[in-house]
Amino acid sequence: ALEGKSLPNELKSLLLPSTLQEVVKESYARGRDEDDHESLKRVTIWGAIADQMTMDDSVRQEILSNIIRAHIRLRDYTSAEAQLKLFDQKGYSAAFLLRGFMLRRKGDFREAIPHLKEAARLRKYDHSAIQELANCYQKLGMVKELAVLVNEHKDMVERSASLLDFRVNLLIGSGKLLEAES
Repeated sequence: ALEGKSLPNELKSLLLPSTLQEVVKESYARGRDEDDHESLKRVTIWGAIADQMTMDDSVRQEILSNIIRAHIRLRDYTSAEAQLKLFDQKGYSAAFLLRGFMLRRKGDFREAIPHLKEAARLRKYDHSAIQELANCYQKLGMVKELAVLVNEHKDMVERSASLLDFRVNLLIGSGKLLEAES
């Protein structure tokens, strides 16, 4: 991945959307996994040129989603909200998940729930919305809602360590120790 703080103007015209998408994605993953604020800042700088490039709208949405996530992880909620307003205007479905993620990270769990429910409805097979919603239910002590959610998405539980952890804790809490072990 390109490591510079900003892209030189003479290279902007040579940059392919797919290359930008990959660089932003890799930088965000590094920033998230290693809590590397410099990588997250680089995501916001590099990704910003996506608005000026000609590209498929789904590629643009993915790049801009990573920018929003980076702003949220950097606790720059004002910038994240400004980008989310653009998502609202463009009708990007990721707006619900990202706004719910931001509200959860801010500790506004109850406010996050309607956004995450809508994200889960729109993105049926995306475990991120389910995982974020489960986090909110757990933080609010909404055990019944958490149990229903985990039960409704059994197929995702085996592929997600977080969802599996929620399921095991629910089973232990209800005294089903043998089932929790399996």
